[in-house]
Amino acid sequence: MRNQKTNRQKGFTVIELMVVFVIMVLLTSAGIVIWNQQKPRRTLAIAQNETITNLRKVQAYAVSSRNLPTGEAPKYYLTRFEGGASSYTVHAIASTSFSYYDVETINLPSGVTAGDITLRDSSGVETDYKCAFVISGVVFGKTYLYGSSICDSSISAVAQNFPELAPWANYSMDLTLSHSQDGSSKVLKVHGLSGKVEQAEPGPNFLGGPAIDNPGDGDGNGDGSGGGQYGGGGRDGTGDVTGGGDETVDPPLPPECTEGGFYRILVETVRTLLASSYKCYTNVSR
Repeated sequence: MRNQKTNRQKGFTVIELMVVFVIMVLLTSAGIVIWNQQKPRRTLAIAQNETITNLRKVQAYAVSSRNLPTGEAPKYYLTRFEGGASSYTVHAIASTSFSYYDVETINLPSGVTAGDITLRDSSGVETDYKCAFVISGVVFGKTYLYGSSICDSSISAVAQNFPELAPWANYSMDLTLSHSQDGSSKVLKVHGLSGKVEQAEPGPNFLGGPAIDNPGDGDGNGDGSGGGQYGGGGRDGTGDVTGGGDETVDPPLPPECTEGGFYRILVETVRTLLASSYKCYTNVSR
């Protein structure tokens, strides 16, 4: 009696191909969603870094005494920010005529606009302005931070009157950049006089300084007048922080919209598909 061998063709079944296809689609979809969630934050970081770089570039113009396109010597270089605008402009004031010149307009990345503009004087008093000028004096690069409700060339009149301009060297400025897609924001800080420009994080009490300051006198009651990103708060007699504002926290996302949620749903879906394909494969084999 001859043994008959049955030759079977080997390959992928339609179900196996469908499972692979579905896994690829799910992985791609999850990657796209996560990418879109992170995009506004990346764009804001780029806008913040570019703005800091451009402010330092304008300061370099002032220190190097770069002449104006007309050939005149400048007295001041200015960077003007306007709340709600998607761009900011660089201007110059001539040293003799005090004429006001437009030097450059710089656009922020798509979706990013200038938000709150807050100036703080040497005593810590804060004032919000519609418009702010970062003014760099030529040669020495001394920085003045001037706030106004009018965003036009009237700043040249202030520049001509040095006693009026001089006190603005004692101010510092916080400029908030916001993204329209998810409302996220970043803050950059400019210091008067020295012209130091740096990154900062937004928070309800950020302008006040360090997170813990103005300690109490040991009687159990701190004065709570400090600022800081996490609120003020004196330090009481037991060493515990008693004051404090709340840190700004974005509203939580639904579980299925988080990165971990996507992976969990993906794993459960793949597990279900594999279990279904295995059942179908065993039934066909029988």
